[in-house]
Amino acid sequence: MEKLQHTYDEWEAEVEEALEVDGEYSRRYGNAIYLFSVAQRQLEVAQAAMKRREDDEKRTAKEIVDDLMRR
Repeated sequence: MEKLQHTYDEWEAEVEEALEVDGEYSRRYGNAIYLFSVAQRQLEVAQAAMKRREDDEKRTAKEIVDDLMRR
């Protein structure tokens, strides 16, 4: 998770730097925006997975089995 946050912060800095380039749309700007959106999505997925793991740890074995049987 820390690694994802670090990467996300790096890409966020890249986006900010690209925005400072004469205010023009450029390939670098487009790439930075794309990378930023990918990093943001990866961070969201990792956070959701951690939340599910925490929620699973709170559930009893019976609740987990019941949930799996419904799927």
